[in-house]
Amino acid sequence: MKQIDKLILCSPYKEPHIHWKYELATQEFFQAEGRRPAGYTIASSQNIGEFIELPLVNIIRRRLKEWKENNRPGLTGITRELLEYWEDNNQRTYPLFFCQLEAIETIIFLNEAPDHFKTGIAIPKDGGDFVRWCCKMATGSGKTIVMAMLIAYNVLNKVSYKQDNRFSKNLLVVSPGLTVKSRLAVLYPPDENNYYKEFNIVPPTLMDKLRQGQILVINWHMLAWDTQEKLNDKAQKKQLRSVDKRRYIEISDSTYAKMVLGEMAKSNNILVINDEAHHAWRTAAESKEKQVKREDIDNTVWVGGLDKLHRQVKILRCHDFSATPFAPTGKRTSELGLYEWIISDFGLNDAIESGLVKTPRVVFRDDGKYTSDYKSRLYHIYNDDEVREDLNQKQVAKETPLPDLVKNAYNLLGSDWLKTKQEWIKRGIKIPPAMITIANTTSTSERIKFYFDSSECEVKELCDIDKTLQIDSEILSQIENEDENLSGSKKLLAEELRAKVDTVGKIGQPGEQVQNVISVSMLSEGWDAKNVTQIMGLRAFSSQLLCEQVIGRGLRRISYEFDENQMLEPEYVNVFGVPFSFIPHEGGVSVPRPPKPKFQIEPVKEKIDYEIIFPNILRVDTVFKSNLSINYNEIKPIIIDPSDSITVAELAGVIQNNVVPAALTDIDLKEYSERFRLQSVIFRVATNIYGREKPNWRGNEYDFLAQLIRLTEEFINSSKIIIKTDLFNRDTTRKNILLSLNISRIIQHFWVAIKDQNAEVLTPVFDNEKPIRSTSDMPTWYTSKPNEWHKKCHINFTVFDSTWEANNANIIDKHEAVRAFVKNDHLGFTIKYHYKGVIRNYIPDYLIELKNGDKLILEVKGQDSDENRVKREFLNLWVKAVNETNRFGKWHWAVVFNSSEIYDLLEKYRDFPAEAYLPQKENIQPEEIEVQRTDLSSFYEISIEELRRAGTLEGMINIVTKELLRLNIKKITNTIQSALEGTNEVFVDEEEIQEIIYSRLDGITPIDNSVFDARVRGYIKDVPKLERQSFSFLISAEYIHDTLVKQFSEDYSPYVLQLSRSVESELLLKLFIPFINYIRNSNPNCELEYAEDENYPTTRPFAQAVINNRHSISLGSMYFILNNLNDGNLIDRSKLMSDFHLFIIDNFSPDLYAADFLAELNELLNKFRNKSAHISTISRDKASDCKFLVRKILARFLNLV
Repeated sequence: MKQIDKLILCSPYKEPHIHWKYELATQEFFQAEGRRPAGYTIASSQNIGEFIELPLVNIIRRRLKEWKENNRPGLTGITRELLEYWEDNNQRTYPLFFCQLEAIETIIFLNEAPDHFKTGIAIPKDGGDFVRWCCKMATGSGKTIVMAMLIAYNVLNKVSYKQDNRFSKNLLVVSPGLTVKSRLAVLYPPDENNYYKEFNIVPPTLMDKLRQGQILVINWHMLAWDTQEKLNDKAQKKQLRSVDKRRYIEISDSTYAKMVLGEMAKSNNILVINDEAHHAWRTAAESKEKQVKREDIDNTVWVGGLDKLHRQVKILRCHDFSATPFAPTGKRTSELGLYEWIISDFGLNDAIESGLVKTPRVVFRDDGKYTSDYKSRLYHIYNDDEVREDLNQKQVAKETPLPDLVKNAYNLLGSDWLKTKQEWIKRGIKIPPAMITIANTTSTSERIKFYFDSSECEVKELCDIDKTLQIDSEILSQIENEDENLSGSKKLLAEELRAKVDTVGKIGQPGEQVQNVISVSMLSEGWDAKNVTQIMGLRAFSSQLLCEQVIGRGLRRISYEFDENQMLEPEYVNVFGVPFSFIPHEGGVSVPRPPKPKFQIEPVKEKIDYEIIFPNILRVDTVFKSNLSINYNEIKPIIIDPSDSITVAELAGVIQNNVVPAALTDIDLKEYSERFRLQSVIFRVATNIYGREKPNWRGNEYDFLAQLIRLTEEFINSSKIIIKTDLFNRDTTRKNILLSLNISRIIQHFWVAIKDQNAEVLTPVFDNEKPIRSTSDMPTWYTSKPNEWHKKCHINFTVFDSTWEANNANIIDKHEAVRAFVKNDHLGFTIKYHYKGVIRNYIPDYLIELKNGDKLILEVKGQDSDENRVKREFLNLWVKAVNETNRFGKWHWAVVFNSSEIYDLLEKYRDFPAEAYLPQKENIQPEEIEVQRTDLSSFYEISIEELRRAGTLEGMINIVTKELLRLNIKKITNTIQSALEGTNEVFVDEEEIQEIIYSRLDGITPIDNSVFDARVRGYIKDVPKLERQSFSFLISAEYIHDTLVKQFSEDYSPYVLQLSRSVESELLLKLFIPFINYIRNSNPNCELEYAEDENYPTTRPFAQAVINNRHSISLGSMYFILNNLNDGNLIDRSKLMSDFHLFIIDNFSPDLYAADFLAELNELLNKFRNKSAHISTISRDKASDCKFLVRKILARFLNLV
């Protein structure tokens, strides 16, 4: 047989495009193009087994592909948003696996696609009344993530479309045991480790909707009940001694539903998810298969319980997940009862070829004698006559020696294990590799345990009693099934055993150093030790199913680091005694590849001085000017290459998978020229932008559309659209076709130009949950990539994907202009952008804080592209919007294309930068220079069009004056500083001087405060109790009010915002900062004291403020914290909230978190403060209401403190 280097052929993140296929004639495997058909292999007279296709799945795959090629019609808005979010690789560290996306997409297709796409697809039932769909997914392929996606898909749709009966927001998840049930806690949205956040399954904006669903995870034994037949049998045997006659009658369906579902029993159309669903078959009463108990085959427990629930609450659909969805048939052991309702299939062979699991390697040749079918005896050890007879002895002592072949096998496999361990030690891996044995009986497991404990094995390192774990399957089964008969010391031992079994190979856990696991039958589902490198099978293996289930316990990978092609490196598990031969054998060295060491990446408290704070913005909204215009000198041309688009296609007939030179034809879009009229292109561009921006237009909507159509026509006919080939420029029809084919690019380009030049206001929309983020918010994560310590970085190590990146970080770290920097990796700093009609996330490379306080977003590119240019356009809008808020300092952006440019760029920032945003100017073409000589931007970077838009002479003077000030602020500062020498005046910093001059120009700050001082004292009686900062906010609010009145303004948002800041200031300065100071003074080690609070989502922001001595807490956050003081359970659980509660009781009054005070704060937030900070308009009357409410809140608060 030809040696194969490795079995991994495909990336797990892409659809398989090639697979291994066996050629019976040559008895060799070869790489076959295309994806392996859905199917499974069963034992047969041929050595290789017989492959059985799953025609239903293969039909669904084809129809699913057709549906996708047609842009997935029929989807709800929520479903489309979820699919686009899941397919966006920028949303998570590791992309979702192809098999995960295919499984959920198949479910969505069957549920939502129009019927004509599903013609001929008939999914059989299982004999019951409710629908079942099964996803066959190999061990290690991420079934739990798919379950989370399925839950999110149903709940979000049902909450959004309450009348749509295709969805349910009530979900019952049934697990096969306690281990799996515990693992599935991640499906509860409130769980701190929930998968919706950990794997970014649900966009943050939809998490509140997800929480409206009801999710219940139960062990399948919760479904058990006594049928009337069983009750009659118990009564006859006098096992029922109750005088209550109701105890002799089978429980009603309604009572049963309440018992199992609790509150969910009031709902209808629940969705059921069966995990490890191969336990949930309906019936096979005639089964004679060994190792299968009759009661396990009966349909009276798992599926029978679901039948009973269906009669009461109706099951909308039942989704089964299993790597091996087979049930015993009672026929020959080569036949398996495969579930007929399988809708998607990603089997073990697919997982191996994609690298999703370890590659199993079995023995196929040795230097001893062969079996009668020419195989190594190590291939199926139990099948050896001597071994089988010996291991089936009854009542044998544990000291009885094991058969020679078994001892021989252990010495061989143990030596292989030792070699692996030594390699891991060299690489600094702290946990040992693990070898697991699957024995036929408890007696055999006792003998194996004694063999190692007594050091009979030649590999003495495997004979460590403390590192050997024997699993009592009966006790473990009782604890798994939550058996009520298990109690006392026996229950305690069982729980200790389970804790050790569940944590094999996990650092800091009871099973950390376990290296030798001995079990009877299979280990339970959900056992997910990743450090298994050797498996010994000492039992009968009568089916491929059993082989796959046993080997599946050792197939989970350790590392998921992929290379530049998104391919995973192979990991191995070496197998003796499990006849797993339906995959090709792989050559190469026998030592399994140990995992790469993982490095912990996190912020360092000692380097808090290098923290970088940034706004957490969901999007930037634009409020347009009433008259739209375009300055074409400011628009970069868009270049269209006809070779990027297909306008003519030639086709030929296909028969028996071959192209036949017959029935030739071609498709030329020119024949359909009526579809591509220029006016149609213009209208499509204009209406697309109109649909996106209509909410941001304050005038007449039809006027907006008319202006857009006029400007679009000008743009389409301008010289700003360049087509490379003359053929398309000369041929009007072909040109129109090309414009239509590139409509998304044109819309994108023109839309950004419209926004950039016609924005009256750019409003950043902040994330309500976390409006401001910083490097302190980075969660701890792990990587095996290269990394390096940098002095000016808050994060302990900067992680690199290349030596080029390492060089870039070093240049930034060493430059004198840089105060702090961070690589934007796991920070959560993203900028939304539109590209080809899809909203995407842009993740810039670096955030840099300069010594002058400015922030710089730096992108380092190897090469440019059309999409990169679009990213920069949205980055520019983001920076402009942030700078317009005047809340986050001054921000800049820059893009460089090699490392040397970084130094040159940073040199510009040694002093206050002359450029507002860097770099924006591109090399000017010679023909453009003459035009620009007459443009004022040559002198002031202001265009004539911009000055004209000011409307008045006074407005033009103000614009030019401000620009001159910006360009000359350094000279102004130096001049004033020199003049102050020898005087008693104190010099303020450069930024404050600039603000003073701006305020004089704008007339924002009153010169005489006395009028407004008296006014504030008139409506706030306790002014002396106010903090100075709070008082100043009220004074400036009154001045803003009068200014807005003089301007006949319709929007009093600035006034309302300033009033709200006074309340925020009082709460912060009188209550929250004193508490933080008190805690830090009385307990210097508060980071240890509040470690649990920092890990708990509800208290994390407050805990981080205390630990990091952060004095910036928003009014919304303070309201949230005070409101939580009404949660007794939280106070009992949280040390931080308990201390804050006592602080208020001891120093103030519990009325600070009373319902009436909180109601007033909530009203201020939701009716006034939040609206004033966004694009909402607040009338003068509403502003007066706000003033009354602020006076009321301040009076109450000052009285309480």
